[in-house]
Amino acid sequence: MRRQQRGAALLIVLWTALLLAILLAGLAARLRTESLIARTQIDRLAAMEAMEGAALVAAYRMARSRRNEVILPFPYRLNAYDVRVALSPEMRKLDVNLANERQLADFFTSIGIDNQEAVELAAKVADWRDADDLARPNGAEKGEYAGKAPPRNRSFLSVDELSLVLDMPSEVLTNHRDSLTLLGGYGTTNDDVRLLPGARVTLESSIVRGPLGPVSFPVQTNAFRATGKVGQPIERVRAVQ
Repeated sequence: MRRQQRGAALLIVLWTALLLAILLAGLAARLRTESLIARTQIDRLAAMEAMEGAALVAAYRMARSRRNEVILPFPYRLNAYDVRVALSPEMRKLDVNLANERQLADFFTSIGIDNQEAVELAAKVADWRDADDLARPNGAEKGEYAGKAPPRNRSFLSVDELSLVLDMPSEVLTNHRDSLTLLGGYGTTNDDVRLLPGARVTLESSIVRGPLGPVSFPVQTNAFRATGKVGQPIERVRAVQ
């Protein structure tokens, strides 16, 4: 009888030990997962601090320089992070507010629209955003819209507003929206973005090397203007006053 009781007690102890081991293993796995999540969050915060720090240092260098400008790309290192401030990829898109009629027409022809239609669309875009109600040659103002919503006579508030321009083909936004922006782009596919008159530039702070690999974010959109000769590569920027 005693042997049976001892055997039963031993079995209970073994099962209890097994359950405790399973619980402890689960707890350890949970702690490892939470530790990994916390480490990743810390790394992300550190990466953001490094990128923001690079942008602030670049702005400080602008303020301290005699010409109030900084040379791009601007390198910066903070702890384990190598950062650079450079032109944003948005600069390779076409800004529908800043592009002139020639640039707009070139864009429309580049996506397969007939030359004459491209010229007319460019004029209609220009009429849509200008402040007057006088239609330019090939353009369209209130009278030409005939019952449709007339031009707003202001800058576009979103790229999607292009669909409101008279005779704008739907495929422009359906297939090529990613080529358009409101953030100061020049509309070029070249890595070597060249200076055009009247446009501001968008910068981006990027992690070149760090624990999380490449990461980037925009730096104060439209807060900078390129300096230099028209048609030359953008190498220096100045903060907009």
